[in-house]
Amino acid sequence: MALGRLLPRCGNRGLKPQVSLADLLDRGRRRGLGPQDVRMLGVTEATSGAPEFAGVWADEATGGTVVTVAITADGAEAKATPTDVIAALRDATATETLGVPVAALVRSAERVTVSSVDYAFADLNRWHDALTGVFGLDGVVLTDLDERRNAVVVGVDDPTRRETAVRAYATQVGIPADALLVVEATLPSTTLQDNRRPLVGGQQIQYAAPIIGDIGTIFNVYNCTLGVVVDITNASAPAPGILTNSHCSENRGTTDGTYYWQPSIPLGSVFFTDDRFAYEAYDPPLFTGDPWDNATYACPSGANCRLSVVERYRHLSHHQRGHAHRWNGHGHRPHLRPQQGCARGHLLPRRRRGRAQRLPAMSVRRVVLVQAGRLRRPDLRGHQHPLHQRRAVDRTQLGKFDTQRQRGRHLLGLAVH
Repeated sequence: MALGRLLPRCGNRGLKPQVSLADLLDRGRRRGLGPQDVRMLGVTEATSGAPEFAGVWADEATGGTVVTVAITADGAEAKATPTDVIAALRDATATETLGVPVAALVRSAERVTVSSVDYAFADLNRWHDALTGVFGLDGVVLTDLDERRNAVVVGVDDPTRRETAVRAYATQVGIPADALLVVEATLPSTTLQDNRRPLVGGQQIQYAAPIIGDIGTIFNVYNCTLGVVVDITNASAPAPGILTNSHCSENRGTTDGTYYWQPSIPLGSVFFTDDRFAYEAYDPPLFTGDPWDNATYACPSGANCRLSVVERYRHLSHHQRGHAHRWNGHGHRPHLRPQQGCARGHLLPRRRRGRAQRLPAMSVRRVVLVQAGRLRRPDLRGHQHPLHQRRAVDRTQLGKFDTQRQRGRHLLGLAVH
């Protein structure tokens, strides 16, 4: 269900004027709602003047040529409601909130059918909101609002063991027994190797390096890890960017404009821009000697040095500033409400130790430089021990710390806390 607005011309049915997507998103953010919940908010507000409205969907079996409108009214009201709803959905201005797929399906519908149901959409949506606390029960995986079955749905790992407790909770919050379905469901397996937006530190990324030979140019694909999303303030045009390891680059120590994808390069060609999110903007060169007249940063004669392993990306897509993922030390899978993005403290289920381990999000308040051997490792409960020898990053000296001293005498690394 993705009805985001009903247009003013439906006013003869007592429907509210259209609600702008910007207003809905703003209100949704203030209430902590995800994109799907924002659309539900739009449906509820737009249809509040038509209490008999219960839902609308396209029939996949007919290729979307038949659209069904669910209503609770009889007689003349039943005939008027579908006409008004479909007219609103077919209007091009509804596409912004509806989303192109839904709007296109409705515009191509050849026939509208009516389904008589017991409960209005506003009731189902209110009951679905009331189910938030059900995630406190053991075994609950998801909740949903199912217009086709005119019910709210609770997915559990074992209906035989969980249904009694779920129905008791539903009765407590005022949901009729015949408006609730308890079904078997499995927890979605979301890992840092999946496609997730907004981008958050710790996700898998990929880049490609060309190899030119007699048979032409081929590309080797490499996996790496997204670093920390930051604001670059000392550039000629201040902009958001990403700091990560310099080895995640086609040529280390050279700003070559390497492109990056998350989670992976689309099958078929590195020229596809799907999931391409950033390009290399600055990868400071290696140095030797003492270019800054500071013995602390001096590089032994004949050696090539860098002060850290960091390089900078300019990002091209959505991101979440100041967050990264870290392992919480156990494999417990959380109860996540569907459609939520990754928020601070939420676990991401992963499959095995290493880059497929379960990780929660942690807040990154600032970037610091840490002298090698002075950073204690975090314990297995995910707590960070105090950092030693902290030195806040001076963004005006980006070229100085954005390198790695290779012999390791004063190896500096990037840390977050």
